Amino acid sequence: MLTWLPPPGPGIRLDTHCFQGYAPQRALDELTIVGVTTNIGAHKKILGSDLFRAGQVTTHLIDTVGVDTLAG
Repeated sequence: MLTWLPPPGPGIRLDTHCFQGYAPQRALDELTIVGVTTNIGAHKKILGSDLFRAGQVTTHLIDTVGVDTLAG
């Protein structure tokens, strides 16, 4: 992420966890969940892929490319 500027002003509510310099890949690396199956591995592959880093990911990524084909 190069820039993160949430919208300012009265009456605007923005619920998020992001901030300038936020690293979601690191957050996923540090996350531990035991007892249930998760899709953390798929998220890590997506975030680490060249397509994601180039900004070429859409909501159709899994349908068109598939997570297993991404390097991760």
